[in-house]
Amino acid sequence: MFSTINRRRLVATSAVSASALAISPLVFAEEATPTDDHDHDHDDHDHEGDHDHDHAEGTDVYLLVADAEAQTLSAYATEDNSLVGTLDGIAMNAHAGIINLPNGTALIVDDAAGRLLNIGVHEGEFEILGEAPVPGTVAHFAIESDHAHHCAVGTSGEDEYQLHLVDLEDWSVVSLHLPDAGEVGLMMTHDVLFHRNSNLNQVEAYSLATLAEGTVEPLSTLPIGTFGHGEAINPETEELFMLTDDGVDVAYWEDPELVYGKTFAWPSSRGYFTRLIQDGKYLLTYTSDRSAPETEWHTWQNNVVIYDVATGEPIVTPLPDGYVFRYSLAENLAVFASINADGDTLIAIDLDPESDAFGGITATTPLETMSTGAAAGEPFFEIGQYRTTALLPDASVAFVSRGGDGIVDICHPDHGEVVGSIDTETALNGGGTLAVFGPGVPLTDMIGR
Repeated sequence: MFSTINRRRLVATSAVSASALAISPLVFAEEATPTDDHDHDHDDHDHEGDHDHDHAEGTDVYLLVADAEAQTLSAYATEDNSLVGTLDGIAMNAHAGIINLPNGTALIVDDAAGRLLNIGVHEGEFEILGEAPVPGTVAHFAIESDHAHHCAVGTSGEDEYQLHLVDLEDWSVVSLHLPDAGEVGLMMTHDVLFHRNSNLNQVEAYSLATLAEGTVEPLSTLPIGTFGHGEAINPETEELFMLTDDGVDVAYWEDPELVYGKTFAWPSSRGYFTRLIQDGKYLLTYTSDRSAPETEWHTWQNNVVIYDVATGEPIVTPLPDGYVFRYSLAENLAVFASINADGDTLIAIDLDPESDAFGGITATTPLETMSTGAAAGEPFFEIGQYRTTALLPDASVAFVSRGGDGIVDICHPDHGEVVGSIDTETALNGGGTLAVFGPGVPLTDMIGR
């Protein structure tokens, strides 16, 4: 049993009225010092009762543009692409990503100050609504349900805490040591935290209540394949999906034990990033064969892979050669930004199982080449210019960054055309990070993406 614990408390900054933001049960600490003229009265909330009020009203959607190198975080109104505001001194962790909350706000990790941030737009102002310290190199983070009472943040480092459990009601933190944790991968349900351990090649189950008390004692462990990275969870069926060198390992939580289900074989090289789609019936990932030298990056081979969760059978669709990294999805569409020596493109993938084109490419949008991007024969990662994407909830508009040029291209992904652009305030070296958030963005994933 491990009982090393560090408890900290950091009150929310720029705290606003919970009722004004429809934030219950994600509320702010009573000690919060008002920094503006907002009403700071708080109501008590019954966490076991009706949670309809957790969901913010409205349809506003904002584009988040993060430049970690410049340490800026900007929000744009997607209805007219106007700048709402910019927060300085924030280096958003692109690897951990973003979690959209049902109240229209979002969680991100700020590497500059080692903190978890709750960000949102309130009365036209882009603000930090809450924060908590999460020191260490953050790898992944997750919330336990669509009620968002807790956020677990996984960090790496032998002499650091590997798990920070943040109470999103009062922003208090319990920091814990996980033994031989590797790069911490996290999945959660209402009651259980699952840790995909890439060092010990196993998945571990912990009681959320016990962790909150400061005790680290696994309820159950289960061996998985080597070098696990990339996970998804179906909170309804409590199925766990973990990408490893062996394939996609599927496990089930049958309280109080983890039970092995099956392994989906890789159709080609392995994947490292995955999401469930279509109410958990399918698993979307992609594979990239980067065995060729870095200077031959333009020959790297990529495939979209969609697994039928019931059968394990994959649909495999080749993408252009070159560099592909992650994707955005909404409704029945996913978009991939492909960096290729013959020209960069945005690729739209059909995610409608009822469509004859399911899993296939529906449109390709040519993109203007990044002015400082790698050419064929140049070391790709040394040059270090990439693209990131975001997609509106109705999949009508996609945003693609142009690393090094400080431009975000606006596309109609289903028509294959660029319809506009946003000149950002910084160069977006490395591609920056794009995401959408706001009352019009549904909670579709409890793991940061």
